[in-house]
Amino acid sequence: MNGTKVLVLPFGANVELVMQDTSILGAESHPLHLHGFNFFVVGQGFGNFDPINDPAKFNLYDPVERNTVGVPAGGWVAIRFHADNPGMA
Repeated sequence: MNGTKVLVLPFGANVELVMQDTSILGAESHPLHLHGFNFFVVGQGFGNFDPINDPAKFNLYDPVERNTVGVPAGGWVAIRFHADNPGMA
């Protein structure tokens, strides 16, 4: 099913998010960011994310911290962040 879905995170949760680019609309890297958060880029690759094999290649030792990341065309990026900014009520 296509559409926007909301997931309410518990305050203080450690979150891992994998963003997959399907290149439906174009063949270029697409920048994405989270409002109110910096995050750590723990992995990225081309093709579809493989939840069995790709996490073994994540950089958990010294991942780069960003507020925006380019998701490669036809690829994926995995980020981690600490959900400690609830925003406006």
